[in-house]
Amino acid sequence: MPQARLPDVGHAFDAYRKKAVDNIKNDQTSCIGSLYSLNSLLPEEYRIEINTQEYKKKLDLETNAKCSFCTELTDMKKIRITNHLLALPIGNFYDGGFEKIWVCEKCKKINKLLNTTVIKKIPKEPYLLKVVPYPPIRKDGLMDRRDFNKKFEQWAWTFLVEVEAQMAQFRDDNWKRGDEDFDYQDINTKLEEEQVA
Repeated sequence: MPQARLPDVGHAFDAYRKKAVDNIKNDQTSCIGSLYSLNSLLPEEYRIEINTQEYKKKLDLETNAKCSFCTELTDMKKIRITNHLLALPIGNFYDGGFEKIWVCEKCKKINKLLNTTVIKKIPKEPYLLKVVPYPPIRKDGLMDRRDFNKKFEQWAWTFLVEVEAQMAQFRDDNWKRGDEDFDYQDINTKLEEEQVA
């Protein structure tokens, strides 16, 4: 098949990338369409998933509570926080006379939540998740318009960074393959041969 009849994917990448960046602030609909088009130009295994729940799951990294006694780390999702009634007159200084506590699974000692060291793992920047949330939706009102523009711009750049990373990965993966899949018999060299003769 002649090369000219094949779709020019490289040109489409450039065109949609430029349109996405040019429209981030002014035309969100064109920006979204361009980003989705960029994503669809990638082979399926390189595409960015658009899923808010999956995005939140990937960012919901481990948060641990450190026991004040044995220094064991416990996942915050696994600890059971209870209200402990404080004796008078100490209870008068606390909100409602209660203090939040939890029990360490390892040493079984009671920890005050107020004094607990919480350790949260934060993803190292730049982090690439291969998933982005759905774009933000504009609501009525002046305050929302300002917030929406800020949220949209952040979302669009996040999506573009993810797509660019996948485009680079796709290029790298195919660059390494080199010419192994290229069939040199498809090249028409008739014109060059006539000029030499």
